[in-house]
Amino acid sequence: MHSKRIYRSIAPLLPSRPAFSPSLRIAPLATSPPRTGSFLRTMSSAGTVADTELKTLATLVRKKFDVAIAAGDAFFYPSDKITLQESEASGVAWQIRTVPALLKKPSDNKTPESKSPEDKPQQNKSDVFAPPYVPNLHVKDVGEHVMLLNKFCVVPQHFLMVTREFASQDLPPSPATLSLAYRTVAAHRAGATELLAFYNCGATAGASQPHRHLQFVQCPPLDTTSEEAVEKGRISQDEQDRIVDAEHKVPVEALLDRIERDGKEHDAVHALPLPWQHFVALLNPPPAARTSEAEMEQYIGNKFMGLLDALFRARMFGSQEAATGKPAFNVLITRRAMHLIPRAHEEFDQLPGKHDSDGKIGSLSINSLGYAGFMLTRSLEEQEALRSMPGGVEHVLRSTGAAPVEDVTVQAGLPTTNM
Repeated sequence: MHSKRIYRSIAPLLPSRPAFSPSLRIAPLATSPPRTGSFLRTMSSAGTVADTELKTLATLVRKKFDVAIAAGDAFFYPSDKITLQESEASGVAWQIRTVPALLKKPSDNKTPESKSPEDKPQQNKSDVFAPPYVPNLHVKDVGEHVMLLNKFCVVPQHFLMVTREFASQDLPPSPATLSLAYRTVAAHRAGATELLAFYNCGATAGASQPHRHLQFVQCPPLDTTSEEAVEKGRISQDEQDRIVDAEHKVPVEALLDRIERDGKEHDAVHALPLPWQHFVALLNPPPAARTSEAEMEQYIGNKFMGLLDALFRARMFGSQEAATGKPAFNVLITRRAMHLIPRAHEEFDQLPGKHDSDGKIGSLSINSLGYAGFMLTRSLEEQEALRSMPGGVEHVLRSTGAAPVEDVTVQAGLPTTNM
């Protein structure tokens, strides 16, 4: 098992500070550098979204999901097998899910042949996240955003938050969007599950649609913890018990316990002790942010800018290849933290085994969920190859993520700060 190492923090790179300094003091994130302030002012949303609207969202999603599945407007692809792979290096218990039906999943613009297009309302063919919405997929309008069910899902009650007006998925989400996502996560009251929001920025990070959208799933996924999952052999009773009893429902957040608690841990960007760049800002909004939408946008916006600073700092001092091209990254939002993971590649195509036209062993497409702790394979052969490969899940994520940068994100094997 891993040792419970304490690690230091990476503070945001502020314009007035030199790139390197012997100081290890943590700089505050809640400052207002000029570029952050103007960004927040120009991207603020119009209108107000009450917390009561968000607290009822889980019930609306559940009801809509059941209706949409029954009507054939949404499609759920059950898993054949769900297993754990606990890393000796990090201690994270990565969950691996196998969904063979994904090999035959129709595209987002098509309805399965069993449903005649004339019989059912159709999605917008040029932009599936623009009106007119399929009524059974439309959960709720929330301010300048729209909540929709994910038409094709591998976990129950997977839903999306899309911008009402088109915005590009290749660019960072606005503070207004991130703030609403965090408030949605914080409003979730299911008890046994937590809500995870995630954003795939750019195709290299796993984005499949150009219209900006964040996604939400319950963790652990509802089909992972059901009695049926054990009865049908999709998961062992022992592994299900470990998942249910885990303190952190988002597997990678087990590493948050290793952040040094010195009273300043909420004022900095931290690097998780992983063999790829994984930046974290802990979240604990002040009372003013909890009662004011504008204050929450500024609070979340400053946190996100700190994460982006860490990303660009790593690019600045990393390899020349890593510093070229448009940045691609994954964002995770939970009650406790906002994560940002820079990406180098979208797919991993080096699984050991026979690669054939039937897709028994193929490329693994990695998006935000993989870095949260939920890996997806399309066949039992792929799952077994992943489990048996040296390094397993963490080897895949290291290959598709951005390499740590010496003296910027890693020093002597531990994350550090150079302010």
